[in-house]
Amino acid sequence: MPWLVDLAKKHKCARHIGPGENVWSNVHIDDLVDLYVLALEKAPAGSFYYAENGSNSIREVCQVVNEVEGFPGPPQTMTIDEASKIWGAGAANYTMGSTARSNPNGPAQSWVGHQKAHHFLTIYVAKY
Repeated sequence: MPWLVDLAKKHKCARHIGPGENVWSNVHIDDLVDLYVLALEKAPAGSFYYAENGSNSIREVCQVVNEVEGFPGPPQTMTIDEASKIWGAGAANYTMGSTARSNPNGPAQSWVGHQKAHHFLTIYVAKY
């Protein structure tokens, strides 16, 4: 998120690679703290989990960045080569141009019983 917000502030418009259809799972820190406490109390020893309470395409993230920052219009696209010049080839290809999703219906559902309390995307951008 900081990379997207910083880039948007520099160009007065959020930018994403290609159509921005890559999707990332996300979780608000307060929800993650609650989940850690539940995991310590209830998860089987040696368990390994991913946490998420929603997912968004990078285009959706960029739209929220524009709204929160007051930048008019839709986000702009950029090529992978342009992104590589900004973030480096590795970050452009394997982070900002990738999809990273976790399964919210995994085995932890049997002991979590936790409902998300925060909408990560709008809160994070507003505070950044």
